[in-house]
Amino acid sequence: DLYYSLSKNNVFSCNLNTKSININKLFENNKFGTLSADIVGQGRISSGKISQADIKGHINDFDYNNYKYSNISLDVISKNNKITGKIKASDPNLDFNMDGSFQNNADRSYVTIKVSINHLKPKAINIAEKWGDADFQGNIVADLKGSNLNDMQGSIGITNMVMQMPEDAFEIK
Repeated sequence: DLYYSLSKNNVFSCNLNTKSININKLFENNKFGTLSADIVGQGRISSGKISQADIKGHINDFDYNNYKYSNISLDVISKNNKITGKIKASDPNLDFNMDGSFQNNADRSYVTIKVSINHLKPKAINIAEKWGDADFQGNIVADLKGSNLNDMQGSIGITNMVMQMPEDAFEIK
């Protein structure tokens, strides 16, 4: 079910509650499958654009690239060209917490991200087979700015990284 309302003073609210919607058909992309989620949003529209939004929700499961991700929470706020948010995934093969922000000014964008990865199994989620059954853990912190992806400058730090394989482990401390 999808509910949407817009008041006379341009305040909107929406609620998506679905047990299974085929987003492959929506995006015409075969990598997508079905989505089961409960997401609530509210905000304001100014000059024909969303000037403020607050989105909270839980994705029960989501198919992408022949893997069914499960148990993903999100809490995102958008205001004055800045998006801040938190995403938490508690999937058996992808377990992480991410805090971040993105601000887009006329000539420059700013990105800050902090990710704590408890489990990332690339083969299990069909993103890479290179490392076999490896399980990655670690922390990533990024602080970048630029006018586009090709000229981004800043820093990216990786700490406490562990690649655990069935027979061996590799660590960066």
